[in-house]
Amino acid sequence: MLAQALVVLSVLALLTASVAAGTSAAAHVAIRRLALRSADGELERARQATVDVVAVQVRQRGADAAFSAPTPLPAQPACAAQAPAVPCPLTAAATVTITGESAALSGGAVTAAALQRNPGVGERRIAARITATVRGGDGTVLATRTQAVTLRTLAAAPYAVLTGALDAAGGADAALEGDSAGSVSGDDTRIHAVLVCRDGGSGAACAGATPRPVDVYADQAWDPGNGAPAGWMP
Repeated sequence: MLAQALVVLSVLALLTASVAAGTSAAAHVAIRRLALRSADGELERARQATVDVVAVQVRQRGADAAFSAPTPLPAQPACAAQAPAVPCPLTAAATVTITGESAALSGGAVTAAALQRNPGVGERRIAARITATVRGGDGTVLATRTQAVTLRTLAAAPYAVLTGALDAAGGADAALEGDSAGSVSGDDTRIHAVLVCRDGGSGAACAGATPRPVDVYADQAWDPGNGAPAGWMP
């Protein structure tokens, strides 16, 4: 811990010196590395916030609800392993945009495989684009990270899970987003639905046939809307 604090103190000293006497190459590199690490941490925070917000929406509104993205996360100090008594000169913030939902039946270039359409599950996909930005004390952007992510939603706990994330740096094609759900190659990642009789299967209504599979699978073409725009990406 002491070593980590000393590293942060050294970086902050370089930042202070660079502001006072012009940014040296060493100070610039050190600040850039700190900003990139902070952007990574902010991206992770924003991903989890997105999952949490969507899960609450599904739980409260049902599996077929229209979704809204989290509000922009408030800026926070962005110095990893920061010594508590040392002011942090960097801030990190993130924005999230919902770019596509599999509920839109207009088709698209991406297939959501083996969606569980049993009404008790109501599985869907949601695509989002998350951008984390780290700024210096004067508001200058020092680092950004952008990811395209896919969420899998269902009408039972945990309501939303992350199934794919793809770094959007360098203009990478984010259309597929690495969605790993609904696969039968190797591990079976489909969601299975079963009907369980309340009396344990001994009553006439169940006739001993419980639990009983009630899977209703369907592939669905959809557009995540997350393809990388033309030009350079952060």
